[in-house]
Amino acid sequence: MRRTAIYDEAFNAERARWGATDAAAAPVERPEADAEPLPPGAVRVEAALPASVWKVLVSTGQRVSEGDAVVVLESMKMETTVASPVSGTVVRVLVRPGQEVAPGEVLVAVGA
Repeated sequence: MRRTAIYDEAFNAERARWGATDAAAAPVERPEADAEPLPPGAVRVEAALPASVWKVLVSTGQRVSEGDAVVVLESMKMETTVASPVSGTVVRVLVRPGQEVAPGEVLVAVGA
């Protein structure tokens, strides 16, 4: 069997499982903390792409510098590190590992 045929067969089997469980249309779970307004002056650190949160590298109260990694996202088997755009203190972490996020969704809030 050719290599591409094996990959096609595996892909089609996975698509069939998605269809059987309707996983592709499952609603994305959002944390309730997102409904609470961020403190005045807090800088939003947002997801740039649809992804899964792989690691949260900071916690509330932690000091970060501009450019420090705060979250690692995974999308299509690629890791994307999200960095803090400012120096300050993490005032809120709005995501957890395994959570699905959408572009523009706030991951972390940093008080400048």
